[in-house]
Amino acid sequence: MSAEHVTTDRSSQVLAFPRVGERRVLQEAEEASNWMLRRVLHSVTPMLSAAQDRSFMAPLVNELVSLFQGSRCSIMILETPGDLVSALRVAAQVGLPEAALLRERHNSGVAARVLKDAQPTLILDRSDFGARFSDLVPRDDIGSSMCAPIATPHGTIFGVLNVSRVPLVNGPPPFSPIDLEVSDAIAMLMGDTLERLQSREAERELRERMRAVERLSVLGEVAAGIAHEIANPMATVRSNVIALSEYMVDLGPLLRQAAGDMASSANDLPHLVEDVREGVARVEDIITRMKGMVQLDAPNRRDRVDVPAIVGSALRLVRSRLRSQIRVDIPDGLLVLGNSVDLTQVIVNLVVNADDACAERIEREAAGTHEVVRGLVQVAGRQVDQRVIITITDNGTGIDKALLQRIFQPLFTTKGNGKGTGLGLSISRRLVEDQGGRLEVESSIGRGTTFNVVLPAVLTATEAPAPRGETEWRDVLV
Repeated sequence: MSAEHVTTDRSSQVLAFPRVGERRVLQEAEEASNWMLRRVLHSVTPMLSAAQDRSFMAPLVNELVSLFQGSRCSIMILETPGDLVSALRVAAQVGLPEAALLRERHNSGVAARVLKDAQPTLILDRSDFGARFSDLVPRDDIGSSMCAPIATPHGTIFGVLNVSRVPLVNGPPPFSPIDLEVSDAIAMLMGDTLERLQSREAERELRERMRAVERLSVLGEVAAGIAHEIANPMATVRSNVIALSEYMVDLGPLLRQAAGDMASSANDLPHLVEDVREGVARVEDIITRMKGMVQLDAPNRRDRVDVPAIVGSALRLVRSRLRSQIRVDIPDGLLVLGNSVDLTQVIVNLVVNADDACAERIEREAAGTHEVVRGLVQVAGRQVDQRVIITITDNGTGIDKALLQRIFQPLFTTKGNGKGTGLGLSISRRLVEDQGGRLEVESSIGRGTTFNVVLPAVLTATEAPAPRGETEWRDVLV
């Protein structure tokens, strides 16, 4: 190590080494350096090269404790790589005190400064907390320590590598610049490894998402085929039921003249036929809407769309799978300019997502000690000037602020266990924007999420619906 690469301050013997530039070992430490490098090549490098997941960190910290004759070693990883504001947590450690393990985040102290500066740091002893760390209080048992950022050559920071020696009588001497050079090289190798694992995980997730897309595509084709096949026999049933109801007009008086059970059955027959007619009409309505939902290549026509009717249609389509209470507050006569099929798809997706968020919160609270809150999804509509705002609000788990900007990205999902495809919100936003609107979101962890579908209004002669009084929510049986 050349002298110009070492920043020294007698009042503060904190040594910071740049991560780039010429690196030469000191003449007097060449033998020790070669021994350490050989050990790195024989043990650490193969361990990192063979890593298939982050489980390599546990054996690595043990190897580093032995390599550097340290008493403590820890690997701290950022929750979001490259985001220095995200939580820095202990991923693997040897010898850390219990108080350190209980901390949720380690975004302070020397580690935070090293992350910010992206430079490895060597601290020789307690008295070496100079100007750079003047606002920090060192631990009572601090000895010499090294802290190096785990980063890739092009600057993506994953976390920090810490190694320390608690001062002991007749123990090893403080760490040297050579030790810091080696730990820095190991940290950079770890950065490459974590980047490789991240790329592999992203590739695996992409493959899974693409398979999900393929399954959805096949499902759409199957649904369209089933709807077509069911529609034909249902048309026959409907025509026969209509004919039967006409026969009942003629046969009813004759049957009612009969005595006993025959007369009682004659009174029931018109009601039974009417129930069958209603059931057939309902099935045909569902089939029509299913066929409309899978016609992705249909022209994007924009017509007058009745918002209460669209919301009611969407809720009927998914009512069999909803677990939450649904409340609706939409004034009659609220009209938007849009595509009824596309808007139905958007409402269905947002309501299903809201219901899933409520169910996830209930599962979490049921597993813990919190009082379980009943799932509630509220759908409201109002007109503001020349826009109509359809609001879907839930009291579910909520979405972290750091993820709000990503939820509209294709293939990104906050649902675990493979439940989500990551396509619903992306497609919904595109459908809304295609109709001259926008899709907005607000969320708070533990309190729930609100989506606003903002669309062009169809203005009446009065330019807006009549003023309404207090909001009156009504429960919808679904």
